[in-house]
Amino acid sequence: MSTKCPICGSAANDLIKIEAGLRLRIQEIDSESKVPPEVCVNCFRDMSSTVSQGAKLRAERNAKEHNKKVLWKNRVSLVKSARERMSVKAYAEASVLYEKYIRTLEISQDQPAGGLDLKIFTTPAFKKELMVLASVYWDLIRIYDSNPAYKQRTDITATKLLEVVPLLQNANDIIYRAERFYRNANNEDIIKNFIKEAKKKQGAKCFVATAAFGSVEAPEVLILRSFRDQVLLKSTAGKIFVRSYYFISPPIADFIRNRPKLRSMCRQALQSIASRLALKFNLNNKT
Repeated sequence: MSTKCPICGSAANDLIKIEAGLRLRIQEIDSESKVPPEVCVNCFRDMSSTVSQGAKLRAERNAKEHNKKVLWKNRVSLVKSARERMSVKAYAEASVLYEKYIRTLEISQDQPAGGLDLKIFTTPAFKKELMVLASVYWDLIRIYDSNPAYKQRTDITATKLLEVVPLLQNANDIIYRAERFYRNANNEDIIKNFIKEAKKKQGAKCFVATAAFGSVEAPEVLILRSFRDQVLLKSTAGKIFVRSYYFISPPIADFIRNRPKLRSMCRQALQSIASRLALKFNLNNKT
């Protein structure tokens, strides 16, 4: 006597029992699937094939996740090795290692080449990684700039670094490096534009004077900037002072910005300082 298969509805003389192990594997693949106690031969074959395919996909997925973990763990050694190559001026080798590091970050996010999403780096756990990424982009800019054939790469990497700038606490340090590098850069136009756009993106975020006056275009801010460029950056001691200031200014600026009375006091003090510096060093408030 024939019996209908509960899945396909076809008549079958004998139905095959679904063992507990097969039932469990099917439900692992599709948790909403209702597995009957018995099915026909054809449906049983289909189920077995589905389980085999599911096991294959699961194995591939596990292997992919394992490879991502290995790559992520090795990213530190990539950067370390790249910096060692930079120190001996093996720039071609360093660039390959840096590019592998960036690709590792992309793979960890399942992103295509060149599609790194910076959102993940806004979380506290990845802030240090963001600083590393910024330094990698900067070193790549320096490497690409040394080769006339890599002007486009220099431009693309500078654009990538600009995306990072607003997320950095030490962005002023990057700007400072760019200002020093600009003097001897082969692609002056790219570096000059990077500095200009980086300062715009950084805006009032990290400069104490800008926090006090509320504008990057305030006359006093422009005078202090001229003092930095025309006086401080021309001496070793001045360069050390500027770099130290860039390092400590972000938290101070944030502290001042949210306190109106303190901002007013800072404005008065800085107005006096800016006036004296302008007279002594013949500075102006033009950009």
